[in-house]
Amino acid sequence: MKRQITTLSLLISFMVTGLGMAQQKDQFVGHWKGYVILNNGAEDSLNVVITLKEGQLAGEMSDQYGLMDKAPMQNLKVTGNTFTCFVKVADTSGSIKIQLEAELDGNILEGDWHSAVNGSGDQWLLERVMKKKKRNKQHDA
Repeated sequence: MKRQITTLSLLISFMVTGLGMAQQKDQFVGHWKGYVILNNGAEDSLNVVITLKEGQLAGEMSDQYGLMDKAPMQNLKVTGNTFTCFVKVADTSGSIKIQLEAELDGNILEGDWHSAVNGSGDQWLLERVMKKKKRNKQHDA
């Protein structure tokens, strides 16, 4: 009997932990828009979509200059409110791998990016795009 209770307690603990991790990931799912500061100081607008597929985060990123056009985000990880990933960005030599890290604060993701090649980088910020609710129009009789 003690063994069954211990096994059941362990199973419940794993389920609660798994649920907590899924909820952490859910916070990052959605459509995000924002900007990144480039090495030359220019601001580039970003469009990001993050989804949850089979318990794993997936995403794609586009920008206004065409350095990324629905570029797949790789190795997306969540630890608490910290989000990290990699994305390949076009450059004169082909493409470079960029590491992104950000903290979630409500509907804002803000952090830094760094080139895996030379370590250069700056900041980036995304804001969750909220879905507009349909308004029901009621007419007075």
